[in-house]
Amino acid sequence: MQSSSLFNYLFVFVVGALAGLAVTAIAATRPKCVWLLLIAGSIVTAGMMPRGYTLVDEYLTACLLFGVLLLLAISAETRVRMNGFGVTRLHWFFFLLMIAYMIFQSMRGVIELESLRKMRWVVFYVMLGLLPIVLHTRKFPIPSRRQTVLTITLSTLVYLIVYIIHGLMAEFFGGISRFDLQLVWWGTTAYSLLPIVVVMPAIIICLRDTSKRYRRAGWSTLFVSIAAAFYYDSRVALLSILGFIVVALPILGIRRSIRILLLFSVVLFVFLSFLWPSYRDLAFFTEDLFTSGGALWQQPGKLGSMRDIDRYVQMQAAFRSIAANWKTLLFGYGFRTHGWVISPHLRALYEEYGRPDLAARVSDDAGTEGFTALVVDTGLTGLLLLVVNFVLVAWQILRKKHSKYRYVILLSAVMLFLWLFVINMLDIILFYLAIMPSGLLLLLSRPTLPQHRMSRGGISTG
Repeated sequence: MQSSSLFNYLFVFVVGALAGLAVTAIAATRPKCVWLLLIAGSIVTAGMMPRGYTLVDEYLTACLLFGVLLLLAISAETRVRMNGFGVTRLHWFFFLLMIAYMIFQSMRGVIELESLRKMRWVVFYVMLGLLPIVLHTRKFPIPSRRQTVLTITLSTLVYLIVYIIHGLMAEFFGGISRFDLQLVWWGTTAYSLLPIVVVMPAIIICLRDTSKRYRRAGWSTLFVSIAAAFYYDSRVALLSILGFIVVALPILGIRRSIRILLLFSVVLFVFLSFLWPSYRDLAFFTEDLFTSGGALWQQPGKLGSMRDIDRYVQMQAAFRSIAANWKTLLFGYGFRTHGWVISPHLRALYEEYGRPDLAARVSDDAGTEGFTALVVDTGLTGLLLLVVNFVLVAWQILRKKHSKYRYVILLSAVMLFLWLFVINMLDIILFYLAIMPSGLLLLLSRPTLPQHRMSRGGISTG
């Protein structure tokens, strides 16, 4: 058993080293591929969390950034491209201000926790600050919308297939529950299925494309996304998929919409009939799903599950924690300190709601969803900076009046923000890549123009 475990770790180390070298080499030698490589890499590693550490996407991003810097070091073209005025420049300012603030808070966290290991978060946010700057030099052409759409769609397809197959192999050959894999290789289901928020607009665009290749990619990824959400019992992923389908109905038309609903129904039928236990019938599924949708607006005594009451109580604990004085209210306690800060407040709140059993289970370094973590770690200032960035992204999306997909892409921004109330994904590269200047959501909302015009002009919001 020990030799098998050693072999697994050695295999992962070798694969990781080779992948890092490949990413660095491609970034340093093929500048036209850098944006697409960053998008694909951030998606296929989004939910990977070996032994609870979110290092995979950070490692590959660092390798890509290293290759980019190597190329720029020997290049004569290092001028940053920042086309556009008004809201575009404002977005640049507030994104970099947010990153600078998070670097400061990460350094506070190192001091407060007295842990040099937390320096990785300083490096994490330095990388996030460098990415949009170096990638907007004229050396790296911004991909067209069709390139972006296909890259997002195929990357998510590969990622979700691997995620499902890993669960199936663990259950059928290893006798391990697919949910136990979260303790070894993956984050929680809500964490691991975050790419669905980004891929759904890309899928909808693919379904209306004139190319069969794009349409097939869209249908395949939609099927696998629905299957993954059912297989891993992710209510937030299912609600997101249903929300996108409803918003996209006028765009897709009757025939495509009927096909999507049939696909959803067939997958649901298979799970109800063959894969779920007998108690998970249609009534149980619908009640569980819609109870989750209204969990944020219900009292703890009326919530449907322990994970719902956990999220409700954690958000209450967030504001109790920072209300001590004006400094903590505005600036929080430092990045990654939230677990230690909210623990006593969680125990007190569970006791108040008559749940001493849950109070006894609270650890000294309690985990929480993203909203509570952000508020406790960075205060109202950090929350405001993130909200401003989301508002600026939404504003730029809505200004694209030529795009019939703007409301679908806007829903992606809304769902990405609401995901903060479900799970803590402040450590996922994909989260920031979606909202940064010229990030994924803005790439999806841009017009379809000839590639040579995009390479020279950058993104302009007019």
